[in-house]
Amino acid sequence: AVAKEFQFVAPDAPFLFADGDDDLEESRHDSNDLESSLRWQRTWWHRRGNVYHGLEESITMMEHLWNDGGFVGILAFSQGSRFAHIISTLHTVTNGDAFRGLRSVVHVSGYISPMPTNFMTHLEDQWCQYNNNFHFDESIRISLPSLHVMGSTDKLVSIQESKELSDLYSEPMIHIHSGGHHVPVKARDIEQYIMFW
Repeated sequence: AVAKEFQFVAPDAPFLFADGDDDLEESRHDSNDLESSLRWQRTWWHRRGNVYHGLEESITMMEHLWNDGGFVGILAFSQGSRFAHIISTLHTVTNGDAFRGLRSVVHVSGYISPMPTNFMTHLEDQWCQYNNNFHFDESIRISLPSLHVMGSTDKLVSIQESKELSDLYSEPMIHIHSGGHHVPVKARDIEQYIMFW
C-alpha cells in the first residue's frame, strides 16, 4: 500500500459570536447554556435572517490563505461546513477560478440553508466576468468529490439535514458514525477519510 501524508491547517473564523446571531447551530442550544457556551465561540459571519454579515471578509480571508498555501481540499464541521459549501459553490460558478486547485470537500455535520442574499452581491462585485453563471438556484450541482460525515446521535444537525446537503453533490460518499455533534476520529472514521482522499 502507498502511504498517504496529510497536512492540515485549521484557520480561526474571524468573528466572535454576538448576541442576535441567528444561525442553525446556535439556535438549537438550550437557552440556559447559550450564554456560557457561546461566549468563546468564533463564527464565519453574523447572520441576521438571510444576510450573513461578514461573509465577504471571510471569503477574502480564506482566498488569501488558499492562494498562499497550495491547498487541495477542505474538511469542515457544522457552520464551517456551511461555509465550505459556499466556497464549493463559488468554485463551481467561477469555473474553478475561485479557490483554484480545490479537488475535494469533506462535510462533517453539514446542513443546507438558503444561499445568503449577500453572496450574490459578492459574486457580482468580485467575479463580474462570470455573470452568465449567476442565475443558479439552490439546487446547483457541485461536481467536486465529497464525503459527508454525519452522527446518528447528533442533536443539532440530523442525518436527514446532512443528506439534503449531500444531494447537491454529483457523487457524494456518506459515512454515518455512532456519535453526536463532533468530528469523529475513531479508527474506522479515519479509515473513511483516508479512503476518500
